[in-house]
Amino acid sequence: MTVPSEGALKAVSHCLDRIARLNDTLNAMITVDTAAALQAAAAADAAGGAGRRLGPLHGMAIAGKDTIETAG
Repeated sequence: MTVPSEGALKAVSHCLDRIARLNDTLNAMITVDTAAALQAAAAADAAGGAGRRLGPLHGMAIAGKDTIETAG
């Protein structure tokens, strides 16, 4: 698996836009950490650009529902 051709930052930005647009109706997300998501995507793009793989989900936008504990 490789980084999506459009880049992780673009893919994550697209997902965040959809969440912002639809979550009031769907109520699917309790907590959205936009800054952390964008930072992780930028790091994934930088690593991919340097030829480093971060694992099998490198560059993929994923969401952990309410099964993952978050601070705050």
